[in-house]
Amino acid sequence: MQEKKVAKLPAGFKTKLGDIYRFLKEYICLPADFLYDYFIYAGKSGTFNTGRTRKTLQAYIIRLYHGIEVGLSYPDPKPGFGVKTVKRLLKALEKFERKYGIDYYAKIALNVLFQYVEFNKQLGLEFTELNDRLQRLEEKVPELLKEDKRGGYEKLSRTELFDPGKTDFESVIRTRHSFRQYTSEPVAPEILQKAVKLAMRSPSACNRQQAKVYVLDDNKIRDRVLKVQNNQRGWRDQPDKILLVTSNVEYYRQSRERYAAYIDGGLFAMTLVWALHALGIGTCCLNLNLDKGGIKKLKKAAGLSQAEVPIMLIAAGKLPEQNNVAISTRRDVNEVLINI
Repeated sequence: MQEKKVAKLPAGFKTKLGDIYRFLKEYICLPADFLYDYFIYAGKSGTFNTGRTRKTLQAYIIRLYHGIEVGLSYPDPKPGFGVKTVKRLLKALEKFERKYGIDYYAKIALNVLFQYVEFNKQLGLEFTELNDRLQRLEEKVPELLKEDKRGGYEKLSRTELFDPGKTDFESVIRTRHSFRQYTSEPVAPEILQKAVKLAMRSPSACNRQQAKVYVLDDNKIRDRVLKVQNNQRGWRDQPDKILLVTSNVEYYRQSRERYAAYIDGGLFAMTLVWALHALGIGTCCLNLNLDKGGIKKLKKAAGLSQAEVPIMLIAAGKLPEQNNVAISTRRDVNEVLINI
């Protein structure tokens, strides 16, 4: 009996078919996945309604009071600084009290606003209406929180921050702050190189090591980049170094890795900040939460390729003997550590 001949696919045909399938899948998945992310962010974040939920309103309050903390920590704050932020915070705080009462974060906001009133009073500027409204809110603080005075800023010496006898990991984390006062002393190139080398130990997806650190030595480039970052303050010319950390999407593939550049870049940037602090260099993380126009301007200002993703600007420099830092009170660990 004659055997039937079975037609065989040409060599390499299955591979090509698989490649076509994967291409078509990603062609459909990539926009669909971004659209999925869009609807979650648009619907669940506080973008269109800061008071949409307790969490969105609470986050808005924290963001505003931290801005005032930062202002109070400057070496020479101007009387009446940030008055628009203060008004927005007070309005949000009163709304929060009506809906949810005064909680831990609302109490911190109250503490910061009372510090703001006292600071201006010492300079001869009275905020009578603000103080009266704060007093009314203070009356509604639960007994458990009445003695809680956290929030605002504190003064720390350079020795407290960079104690040569305390270089263990926990000490580095506990003593690191965002600094906004620097000396004119330069950061030695070998220290910067060592810090970057340590940061290169940070994990990246499949060890692809996509991060780059640009040192903005050219004053014109530095000014253009800081202008795009759009939070210009008088202290920005003080730190010896402004570092730009980037990632690169050329190192990734497939829709499921669409945010890997940001994750890996964030890990690298944080490790770099810790490394600099461990080596006695003060830092301040300058966020790069930019819209499309801002990203385009930044890439042009710094001469970045289209494939590069700006992650963070880091101010780095030597610190004076005394430093004012925002307290930046942290959440309770039980809010963060959850067993499921």
